[in-house]
Amino acid sequence: MDWSLVSPMAVTALAVDPDDPLHLVAARTDRLDETVDGGKTWSPLTFTQDN
Repeated sequence: MDWSLVSPMAVTALAVDPDDPLHLVAARTDRLDETVDGGKTWSPLTFTQDN
């Protein structure tokens, strides 16, 4: 696996799905980002709160 800079924002934590190594979640300073293709593309991870 190769690593490359995709954003100047700091990543404070990185989680890898144990069942799917292409699924990662990156914690940044102000948000979470998710990839399902091993880091080729990233999307903001959003949460909804049930009342």
